[in-house]
Amino acid sequence: MIVWLRPTASNPVIHFFDKRLVDFCLALSWREKTHTGWSKAILRKSMENSLPQETCWRESNGERLNAVFTQVIIRNLQDKLIDSLKNKTETLHEFVDPKTVEKVIQRYTQLPDIDNAHSLWYLGSANIWVNKYTV
Repeated sequence: MIVWLRPTASNPVIHFFDKRLVDFCLALSWREKTHTGWSKAILRKSMENSLPQETCWRESNGERLNAVFTQVIIRNLQDKLIDSLKNKTETLHEFVDPKTVEKVIQRYTQLPDIDNAHSLWYLGSANIWVNKYTV
């Protein structure tokens, strides 16, 4: 996890927990997140001037799920994911704007393509995890 200190404050800032960043990332299509096959493409591009080229653009460890595999899993779990996102989101709303949650569900329901499936999967999985592990 990357933590930076604000120049004038002693409280750490964890940028990946910023609601605006989470909302922005959820609004991106899968193709934008994986430009020309690179996972985390926007993060990699944004860090080009801060990290060595070989670090910034190194091969991933296969964290990206195969598209067909993901669609099959989501098809089998979509009811559970959507139910979780409609009924148990109090904790998730600390990290994600409720309107974004509604948009993700609506987009997937209208067009269950790979981009919308990934958004539903990530958001639904995060919601289930947050509800399970938040005290």
